[in-house]
Amino acid sequence: MIIMGVTYDETALRKALPPNVNPTPKLTGGVNVYHAPAGSNLSPYSSAYLWVDIEGHDSADGTKGRWMLQGMYGPEPLPTAIRENLGWPVRAGGSRVETTERGKRGVGLLGGQEVVSVEIKPGAEPCQPIKGIVNYVSQLGPTKKLVVTEIPYVSEFCGGEAIALKVQAPDGDLINTIKPTGILWAGEIKNATFSFNRPKPIE
Repeated sequence: MIIMGVTYDETALRKALPPNVNPTPKLTGGVNVYHAPAGSNLSPYSSAYLWVDIEGHDSADGTKGRWMLQGMYGPEPLPTAIRENLGWPVRAGGSRVETTERGKRGVGLLGGQEVVSVEIKPGAEPCQPIKGIVNYVSQLGPTKKLVVTEIPYVSEFCGGEAIALKVQAPDGDLINTIKPTGILWAGEIKNATFSFNRPKPIE
C-alpha cells in the first residue's frame, strides 16, 4: 500500500459528509492505494480510496475514526458487495502500484482511466511493525443509518517522502469536488493482514 496523509477544504467536506458526521478540526485524512493478493472468501483485488478523519469514533488506541469519501475497488463482485454490506461509496475500478525512477507510485483507476495517483520516495529508516484497529463509519441501507466497521490490522510501516499527489477524474465526477488541499506525510505499508468485520449500528 502507498499511503499519503492529506488535508481537505472544509466547505468541500461539509458537502460530502452527512450533517451528523464532523471532520476533525485540522481537516485531515488520507489517500490509500493498495493491492491485496489473497484473502479468505475474497479474490485477489485492488483498491484506491480517499478518506477523512472524523470526530467521535476513535479506536481504543486513539486512532481517529474515518469516513471514506470515494473509493475504487475491483474486480466485481467486490465493489457491489462492499456498497451493499458496508455502505462505503465505492465504484468498480481498481489500482496498481509501480516502481518509478524516483520511488513508488500508486494509481487509482476508474474505467481504466487514472483518476488518483500518489508518488513517494522511500525513506532510509527501517520499516516498523504497527498494529491496531481503524473504525470506518458509513451509512447503510435505505434508512442511511450510521454504522461503524472495525478493521483490525497488523503490518509494517515504511516511512517515505511525498513526491506528488494528483486527483483528476472526468468532468463532473464527484472525486473532483474533494481534491486534497495539502500533503502532511507519506509512506508505504507492507506485509499487511486485516479483516473486514460486520458493521455495527451507532446509537
